[in-house]
Amino acid sequence: MRPIVVDTGVFVRALGRVSGYESFLDVLQEKCEDRIVCTTEIRKEYRGKVHKSGFPFDIFARKVRDDLKKKNKIKMIGKSQLDKVNLTSCKKLSDKYDVKIIKAAIAARAACIITIDHVLLGFDPYKCENHLVRICTPEKYVNERRN
Repeated sequence: MRPIVVDTGVFVRALGRVSGYESFLDVLQEKCEDRIVCTTEIRKEYRGKVHKSGFPFDIFARKVRDDLKKKNKIKMIGKSQLDKVNLTSCKKLSDKYDVKIIKAAIAARAACIITIDHVLLGFDPYKCENHLVRICTPEKYVNERRN
């Protein structure tokens, strides 16, 4: 099992089968052992994005359950694990959301963060607490996992 963190924009678009994001979900489900790391805060972000996008929440919840949870593709990590992460000696992040994503990645010892956020992509690779996390686009992730 290789943990990965998926930012909100990618996650919601992939589950909604938005053009250009379907291959990410396909690769995750069929081609690899990767699991999405999720925290309570990230889950709230996912729900908020779903609400703002107009995607019916019951359909979103069913897709998460059927496409990911039943296939053991989501791993929840708790607050106690997140509290152990100390980012003070690492590269400084200005966005609260980016901090949540990086903290989850470090706590889970994730291999990578999948994002379309250009600011977050600029931190690739991110090293903290003797752990290196790659930060890449969904396209790069798909290309690397297919090869």
